[in-house]
Amino acid sequence: MTESDTVKRQRVYYVKIPIGFSYLLSPTQERFLIHMVDFDYLKRYGNDINWSKAEYMKRMGLTEYAFDRAAKKLVQMGLIDKSVNEAGNRVYYSLNKPVYDRLGVILSSTRNVNRLISFCETKFMKENRDIMSITDEELEELELHH
Repeated sequence: MTESDTVKRQRVYYVKIPIGFSYLLSPTQERFLIHMVDFDYLKRYGNDINWSKAEYMKRMGLTEYAFDRAAKKLVQMGLIDKSVNEAGNRVYYSLNKPVYDRLGVILSSTRNVNRLISFCETKFMKENRDIMSITDEELEELELHH
């Protein structure tokens, strides 16, 4: 085994995942989104990720029911985009990076877990707010209550 073989085997990459996902997403939605971040990484480096739904499900380790529910919720939240080819027989999913990055900012705005949970429940569940609608002023308020 050469040194380059060892380097190739040890090559590991990491993706940025905000810790507070669990305050907003179900474990299945979180799993789906983590894989979408991975697929976005692969796409940026020239890999073809125009897979079938079955391939997405296999790579995510999700049943069709779990996949459909998670996809529906993440599309509603704006975290992923769903598109269909011209023939209408294939669905494509992609990460909405600006929304994902904004969610990271929101979830990193405080270390006070109770405050973050309350904020997420109020803004996203009760008020049914969009991630991008959260203002910097609201985040400053969240930050001040460490």
